[in-house]
Amino acid sequence: MDANGNLLYATDGSTASAYEYDARNRLVKAVS
Repeated sequence: MDANGNLLYATDGSTASAYEYDARNRLVKAVS
């Protein structure tokens, strides 16, 4: 998690996901 509490990385078994947020803490990109 970042300083604002946003999830940056997650793993579920063999799948990894990454998340990116803008300055207003809105999700702008999710990659898995």
